[in-house]
Amino acid sequence: MNISNFRIKSALIGLILLVGNTAIPAVASNSVPSTKLQESKSKVVGNERILLAQSTDLTGKWFCNDPNSALYIRQVNSEIWAVWDGGFTFTNTFFGSVVNGVINGRWADVPKASFTNYGSVSGQVVSSNRIILNFTFDSAGGQVNTSTCTR
Repeated sequence: MNISNFRIKSALIGLILLVGNTAIPAVASNSVPSTKLQESKSKVVGNERILLAQSTDLTGKWFCNDPNSALYIRQVNSEIWAVWDGGFTFTNTFFGSVVNGVINGRWADVPKASFTNYGSVSGQVVSSNRIILNFTFDSAGGQVNTSTCTR
């Protein structure tokens, strides 16, 4: 099958074509493909199965429920950087990755607030507007705090 025979229109910006076992980004030249696959549709063309998957970019301001705070995320491909601002109670930074909707990384408090905790973070992208994060406190015996964040 010759992929050049397919016309990929601008409506496919942010989509990824999977032909057999090969991923082909279907993006315009001014966009960045994401590795997070949110929802998919497939169809058969000839004897090849083609899967269209929509990407989700986590970049933006998120509002988290535990505690009531703002989370600022910047995603570049599968890497994510974040600042979680809990005012004068806590502020921490985070670096990690998101692959197939699974978030993993490391975080640490910064001196804006009085806490000096650090640890690991894991989570799940539930939808393009909802993520769940589990912060493990390596500095506090493995305590885990879970937060749901929306935008």
